[in-house]
Amino acid sequence: MLLLQVSNIIIVTMMTNSKTDLVRRTNVLIIDDDKDVRDAFVGLLQIHDINVIGTGSNGKEAYELYQKLRPDFVLIDAAMPFYDGLYGIEKIRQFDPDAKVILVTGSALKNYDISYLHPTKIVEKPIDITEVLSVISQMDKFSVAEIANQIILF
Repeated sequence: MLLLQVSNIIIVTMMTNSKTDLVRRTNVLIIDDDKDVRDAFVGLLQIHDINVIGTGSNGKEAYELYQKLRPDFVLIDAAMPFYDGLYGIEKIRQFDPDAKVILVTGSALKNYDISYLHPTKIVEKPIDITEVLSVISQMDKFSVAEIANQIILF
């Protein structure tokens, strides 16, 4: 255990050996052109013990960050200036057809066929964070069997 005091705040962290950690946090990449929305998602996901490994503001950044960070999930807004979320999903799918992508959209896409992009899930605004958490928990690649294998390796 490590105690760190910063001003009047005491931070307590547990030091662990990564080989003996039995639970690995899910890594998520958040893409939205609105910084306030990105910050809100970061806070909400971290409260639920989900690791936000990066954020971006357009579809091009989504693709570049996905290649670099290889997150478990991408949470991406559909409507963004310059390179929209549809561009980002298309490029991510070309790079990794198995990528788990949650598309966040308003009513603007209701008249468009986006099935060719194969989003893992489409979540409509206003966002229900429990729906996003449910998708992540159901689709998380770290299954019970994989955790059991980690226990055996321990």
